[in-house]
Amino acid sequence: RRANRGHPDTMMLLLLWLVAALVCHGVAAEPWNENMATFGHSIKNGPLPAATELTTFEYNCTSASGAACVVTQIHVPSIYPKGGQPFDWQDGTLRIYIDGETTASIELLLTELAWVGKIARAKPMVDNRGLPWGVDRFGHTASSGGVYSTVRIPFHKSVRTTIQAPASATDGGVYWFIIRGVANYPIRVGDVTLPPQARLRMYRVSAVLDRYQLVNLTTVPAGNNGLYFGMQFDGSGGPGVGYTYLEGCVRFYNGDATTPLFLSSGAEDYFLSASYFDAGEFVTNEAGLTYKGGSGDLSAYKLHQDDPVFFANGMRLEWRMCEKTQGCGSTELCPNQFCPPGQGPKQQVSAVDHLAVEASKDALNDHSRLVTPATTPAVATPGNCSGIGPIAQGFDRPGDDHLCFTMKGPNPTPQDCAAHCCNTTECQAWVYAVTPGPYLDCEKKGDICCWLKTGVTQIVKSDVPKIASGVVAGHPYMPPPPPPPSPSPPAPPAPPVPQGKAQYDTIVWVYQWPSSSVSSSQDFAAARPTVALRVAMQLEAAGAVDNKHADRIVELLLQDADGSAAPATHRLAARVRALLGALDDMALDSASARHTIARLLNFVAEK
Repeated sequence: RRANRGHPDTMMLLLLWLVAALVCHGVAAEPWNENMATFGHSIKNGPLPAATELTTFEYNCTSASGAACVVTQIHVPSIYPKGGQPFDWQDGTLRIYIDGETTASIELLLTELAWVGKIARAKPMVDNRGLPWGVDRFGHTASSGGVYSTVRIPFHKSVRTTIQAPASATDGGVYWFIIRGVANYPIRVGDVTLPPQARLRMYRVSAVLDRYQLVNLTTVPAGNNGLYFGMQFDGSGGPGVGYTYLEGCVRFYNGDATTPLFLSSGAEDYFLSASYFDAGEFVTNEAGLTYKGGSGDLSAYKLHQDDPVFFANGMRLEWRMCEKTQGCGSTELCPNQFCPPGQGPKQQVSAVDHLAVEASKDALNDHSRLVTPATTPAVATPGNCSGIGPIAQGFDRPGDDHLCFTMKGPNPTPQDCAAHCCNTTECQAWVYAVTPGPYLDCEKKGDICCWLKTGVTQIVKSDVPKIASGVVAGHPYMPPPPPPPSPSPPAPPAPPVPQGKAQYDTIVWVYQWPSSSVSSSQDFAAARPTVALRVAMQLEAAGAVDNKHADRIVELLLQDADGSAAPATHRLAARVRALLGALDDMALDSASARHTIARLLNFVAEK
């Protein structure tokens, strides 16, 4: 091992790999400029009234040279209800209003911020399905919340965020919230910089499908270019279907195309797995399966950050419930071979019905990886409170300690600790555990101790021996909430998926921007002064070129547009246009930008 550790060839290969990685990342990195400015805010223990949409942050964008402002992180640690109300933090709502919207274009339940679907969200709060986890753009790091996203959310005028407690928090609660962003910041997705006019849009669809029925998941109207960024997917198969609905192929139509581009050879294949997700749940930067049940239920996601899917002048995304395969592929059939352009299939075979052929997969993969910590049912107890809530075995509630003492007697139980809390006026929550060391009146390491707490603090998983925790309700100093003026019965449970059908619930994420008015070399020639100015101004504002080189870029693009450029110049100009993408007119307000415009206008007039 000593020889391998110091082997010169090994060290040289490692050094070369590190240099290559640094060079590649250096090429992709955006240069800093003095206009970039970080904005943001954090809220701790924020009061959250019931049934109220509460503003958590507002920011007005002051961009230079038309650059965007970009939200770079949103983190919601949790929403805590008051008293003994259900701990349904995952059903809280986050809304994001872009550029003065009156209806939020982005509205999510809290777990959807971490791209966790509704089926996974429906599991009990103590169901720590693979927690904690995080990938490049989002994560879920706490059983009581800890959902975050670093998906870029651009805006030009303003952004406003709000939060709303779940409907079950009828007496309100408290919340935690963090947001950050950068003004005058490029919009990067993977290794591509999008135009500053790009906006993030979400398209939500819910549908119950018959066998072979096609569903449209997204239609971006004509007049928009963009990038299909990703999908959050919940699927449920009814009796007789199970997971066989995963035989559908994902179809993408660019612009007004009538022939689809197939993005997958099956649904689980689209999410970068196989055989009905036979290895169970996983999370990666590219795709993940955040829940798999035993009866055709699943939650999954796919990102196109490093696997970009671009479109021009609109797009459609479609999916079928089950599939038949034959030939080159079409709206009706998934392909079973590659066909060169203009050529038909090499061999004609009958269409294969995968619902029948693949039904055995569903039986082989009918399992669940659910692991739920043990809980003890609520018990009634006399004293200063109306009862003891459910006892969460294996969970702690750190902070807000009022008393801590060694429990006496032969076999003290969590219920005994809860009863102490119930008979202590100041106590709202409690923790029972084998103490790791002396603390307050807990005498020595190894004692079974009871902690009484003056607040309902965040619940966290713990490996402390025998630990359990809970919350009590109905203290004399905590009056019960007033009854609602017109009580309504609880909402009925969602009906099961009917026999022979499947239900799809999807959120499709798209970055889109207005299609460029410069769509051909002839159009470019007609608009060349405007395009040349935009190119030069963006490069100069980003600090990528000085005044002399900005003038040279204008000259280069003008020559290329009128056909007088040499082949090498033409290729360089084409690369400049390709790198910058479609640029719309920018609203410039700085003195230096106005000076640049005037100077370049004089230059164009002279030409």
